[in-house]
Amino acid sequence: EAGEDGFVIRSVRTALLFSREGWYPWVASTLFLTVFVAYELLMLRAVNRSLQGGRDLPHAAWTANIVIETCLPALALVFLTGGAIEAAYQPLANPAVLVYFMFISLTTLRLDPNVSRLAGFVAAISYLLAAAYLGWQPRMFGGTSLLTPERAVGGYAISLVVAGFIAGAVAGEI
Repeated sequence: EAGEDGFVIRSVRTALLFSREGWYPWVASTLFLTVFVAYELLMLRAVNRSLQGGRDLPHAAWTANIVIETCLPALALVFLTGGAIEAAYQPLANPAVLVYFMFISLTTLRLDPNVSRLAGFVAAISYLLAAAYLGWQPRMFGGTSLLTPERAVGGYAISLVVAGFIAGAVAGEI
């Protein structure tokens, strides 16, 4: 609901205060949300057909769904990041990173610890790939502070893996 509210506010602002700088992010957000909603509707349709047929959706379909959904925040990082923030900080300052944790948490509903762990690893890998695409370059050793982008992005990736393992532990207890 918060994402919808943000989209509506951005749409109204873009319509009222038209500028080229505001137009591209709005179009990108609209396309991203449209693709996301279309994918979710297709998955819902597949689940409903499976239920009506009295069979389970294949494990491979669920696994593919987890991988695809966990990669969505990386796509948001790449396509919805503006140029106002220095490239090295873009993977750190984008709120799309927080969506990873939402998707990882939701994997507990599958009641399979391995699915949650997989989501954590996929989230970390897709986050690192998105960060690299945005211009991040890892520097794990040397005289840099832990708070520099070169090292903080790695810390974020580690936290995604840890979140997957914590979600896996919760899924195992449910």
